[in-house]
Parts: sequence; structure tokens; C-alpha cells
Amino acid sequence: MPATNNSFGLVSRNNTPTRPSNTITFPRIVFDLQPILDRFNSNIADIRSHFQTSDDLLALQPPKQTAAEDIWRSQIVFLDSALDFYIHEIVKYGIIKMFNGDWTESNDYKKMKVRLGFAVDLAQNPNSASKLLEEIDEMNKYSCFMGAKKLKEQLVFIDVNYSLLNSEKNLLNDLYNRRNQIAHQADRVHGQQQKQSITKNYVEDFINKVENFVVNKLHPIIVAKN
Repeated sequence: MPATNNSFGLVSRNNTPTRPSNTITFPRIVFDLQPILDRFNSNIADIRSHFQTSDDLLALQPPKQTAAEDIWRSQIVFLDSALDFYIHEIVKYGIIKMFNGDWTESNDYKKMKVRLGFAVDLAQNPNSASKLLEEIDEMNKYSCFMGAKKLKEQLVFIDVNYSLLNSEKNLLNDLYNRRNQIAHQADRVHGQQQKQSITKNYVEDFINKVENFVVNKLHPIIVAKN
């Protein structure tokens, strides 16, 4: 019987053929920053316009106080939605900037998960890179970025260095909590029959503070990062 050699040795990597490295070049994705702020400002203007409706209700005889208060509650919900939509768009903008090579890739970006179908399509057809915008929307469409902790996580995701002040944390958390109370509990505390009180001044203060946070604090930092 012929001898058999059952030993397994390591073959030097220098003796094995290597696969040539291929670099895939993707076209740049155009996604402008200014329209994001424009949409936020437009949403804020729409929210403010509802004060006219509440004023008209209060001018009736007798005044429709309950109806006016429900208008104010809806403004809180819309305000939280406007901020959430702004953050979603800013996150998408940051991902595109990193994809284009304009911003340094964050650790979270490097670990970002996409659907296999999109990844295969992108590898086979680099010109389909523009579909990344749709992929990000699909990835985040059920995500809520509200509240100080969640918002901060998204800023870290796109490597935006912004330290929230305590007053800003309180603002974001108070808005999110009141929005949830209105949307999920009809603005009632569990176990209580009476709705929580709300005033026009209360809502105006929230709108002004959120607008200032976005327009004068956060957005200029995004602009400066470019």
C-alpha cells in the first residue's frame, strides 16, 4: 500500500495568488442643506398660523375655550413632528456627506446596516448610489429621534459635536413628554379625569424656544462643519 501523507502544512501567503484589489467609484450624491432648514421654517410658520384659528374661536360669544385649547394641543404635536422631521433630514444629510467623503466617517456610520438587496445592487451598479437616500428613509421611517437622549445619539451618529445645555435637554424632554401625553393619553394623566391645562402663551414659548434651538444653535454648527 502506498504511503499516505496526512500532514497538513501552512502554505506561505507569498506563494498563493492574490486577488487584485478593485476600488469602486461611486458618483457623488447631491443633497442640499438649505432646503432642510427651509422646510423646518415653513413647518414652524404653519404651526403659528393656527393661532389665528384659536383666536377666532375665543372671539365667539360665548368663547369656544375647549376648542381653542385643542388647537393649542395640536400645535404641540405638530411642533414635535417638525423637529423630528428636521433631525431625520439632518441625519440623512450627514450620512450622505460621509458617503461622499466630505465628512469623517463616524464609528456608528461604519456599523450602519442596510438591506442586502440595496448592498448587492450598489456593488453591481455603482450608479445606483442615489438610492441611498431612499434606503436611509426606509431604515429610519419608524424611528423617533425625539427627547434629549435620542437626539444626541443622532448627532453622535453623524459626528456633530454639540453639547446640549441643561435648558435644552429640559426643553426637548418636556416637549416630547407633553406630545406623548397629548397623542397617546388625550392630554390626561393616568387615573385623572381632567385634561391637563394648556395656554396660548405656553405653546408660543415652546415654539419660540424650539425655533431658536434649531435656527440659531444647531443648524449653524451643521453649516460650519462643511
